[in-house]
Amino acid sequence: MQRTHTIALSTLVAVAALTAHAEQVRWINPQGGSFDLPANWSPQRVPLPTDTAVFDLDATYSVTLTADRVIQNCSITAGNVTLDLAEHNLTTQSVTCSAGSASIADGLVHGRAVTTGGTLTVLADAEFDRGGSASTDGQLIIHGVVGKQGDNAGTLTINTGAFARLEPTGSIVSRTLSVNGTLEINAGQVNAEALFVRGHLDVDAGHIQCEMNPQLMLDSKTYLTNGAILAVAQQGAEVLGEMLLEGQGTSASVKLVKGWLRIESGAEAQASSTEMSAAEMGRVEVGPGGILNGIFYRSDFGTLRLEPGSTGPVGGLDSYGFFTDTRLELVVDALATPCFLPRGFRTQATPFECEFAGTLVVEVENPNVLRVGKTIPLFTAPAPLIGGNFSNVILPTLGGGRALEVSITPTQVFLHVIAGGPPCWTADFNGDGSEGTDEDILAFFACLGGNCCETCGVADFNTDGDYGTDQDIEAFFRVLSGAPC
Repeated sequence: MQRTHTIALSTLVAVAALTAHAEQVRWINPQGGSFDLPANWSPQRVPLPTDTAVFDLDATYSVTLTADRVIQNCSITAGNVTLDLAEHNLTTQSVTCSAGSASIADGLVHGRAVTTGGTLTVLADAEFDRGGSASTDGQLIIHGVVGKQGDNAGTLTINTGAFARLEPTGSIVSRTLSVNGTLEINAGQVNAEALFVRGHLDVDAGHIQCEMNPQLMLDSKTYLTNGAILAVAQQGAEVLGEMLLEGQGTSASVKLVKGWLRIESGAEAQASSTEMSAAEMGRVEVGPGGILNGIFYRSDFGTLRLEPGSTGPVGGLDSYGFFTDTRLELVVDALATPCFLPRGFRTQATPFECEFAGTLVVEVENPNVLRVGKTIPLFTAPAPLIGGNFSNVILPTLGGGRALEVSITPTQVFLHVIAGGPPCWTADFNGDGSEGTDEDILAFFACLGGNCCETCGVADFNTDGDYGTDQDIEAFFRVLSGAPC
């Protein structure tokens, strides 16, 4: 019993002695040197496990470990210091840079990488195993590893106003990666159990692997370009903010869009679990070269826009029942062959009727090329599955005595060019999308001289059967001024 008391008492004395020495120990050698040399510190001793090592000299220098060390904290408040671990371990709650800059090299930090105003750089041969954070106007540059130790440690948070960049040699292994400020990934690798983006995530050729469904929150901006990949082990990302996929090889797994998603220039959005939907004012745009791989499921208040040169939905367009608030936007290029690649409906073992509803919007590029009698298929079904009707159809005005109409059959939806509409051609005579420009005037008079461009209107501007008359010229200038034909 007496022995137990003695041990307990000696332990208390040791702890009290250690606590008595706990303080900030400042580096004082502007030339740099060994971390383990007492003369480099004030007071003249190497920091203890309960001490905070402070680097506040306004100088550029390097500090090198010669053995593994344990300290309470490491704080950089000025200057430009390189902490060279020399293949040793530094155990600390955090390495915190609040001003100036700090670089960590050649070893493992059992702790967090933290910047609250300065620039903290994790070099290619360095690693933090407890995650970290950037806040205020701090910058975190990662050439090495910011990781986790086990499932209960290692979150990385980029707070509002802060900036982080992951370089090609770098990697983030995180339980939770939260981006409220800006994170740039330059060909680096990320493996996160969970990803939350409320700020700006810019991934250039990098790779993000998520175990849970990423949350791209309202007001977030996520750009994946040049072969960047967002892969999800579960169902896919939920996009509440903005997401752009651009460039060959770029891809993302997406489940639900309540914000804005655009896919173009060889990029691909993979509908997770084969299905993707847009809901609650969500908007999905498939631009030139974009690929929507999987089934697109129409939801209330959602919009799907398909532009020339786009592919998909590869699995087909799906419709469960009757939706009154969906919106389909189709862009037809009259100069292309075909003008529009018809999109198919999903095929099921037990056929069901696909009810059209909501709004159909048709836009036409190079509209002057269209002639009366032209038929353009928009949607197809392998069996008589199509029913219903659009509650609202928005079609462009063609001019030149031409009009558009939409017809629906049990197997197809067509766009027809019919006679009708305003007799005069539009003020966009050269068909470049801009009305009443000098180029339109030059194109019109060239056409009067017998040199009509491929996308131009005709010299019979008022469609009265006579070409290049004074009446055509007068009608042209009336339309340029905004007056009726």
